[in-house]
Amino acid sequence: MSLPGIIGERCFNLIDRDRDGVLSVTEFQNGLARFFCSTFEEKVGLIFDLYDFDEDGCMNGEDIKTMLSHVPLTQVLEAGNVTSPKEGKYTRGGGSLYVCDDNNWGRVLFLDRLQSQEELAFHIQKFMGDKSVVNKAEFTHITETVSSTVFLCVSQVR
Repeated sequence: MSLPGIIGERCFNLIDRDRDGVLSVTEFQNGLARFFCSTFEEKVGLIFDLYDFDEDGCMNGEDIKTMLSHVPLTQVLEAGNVTSPKEGKYTRGGGSLYVCDDNNWGRVLFLDRLQSQEELAFHIQKFMGDKSVVNKAEFTHITETVSSTVFLCVSQVR
């Protein structure tokens, strides 16, 4: 499993219960169970813990922005299988995936990033509403009743 930057680090830190920088067999097994064999409520708790960088039991819009900024913009279809993102080489254009030539990829990627930042701000505002921070219970409630985008973006990263 290849996770982009901070998402991989956060997942590792959640699994490494004794904080020794090494996963024991038990930590690895428990981590896999937590990621793949948990109930919806347990998954929501896991995603909340991924966002809660300072582990204070609360998350804010900046926590969401930091995490979602590391979710890949695109995924590449190779031989019929969705594979890891190829940022800088592939980008989204007109609703379809295409390869940019050497003269245009930077400009298109910048515009794609700009659009994604605007979408990100929209989803954060929709999720957070008028709150500056949310706790785990509020995160669960918002995910179930208002918007699941914040939950789904991270839970589907492979």
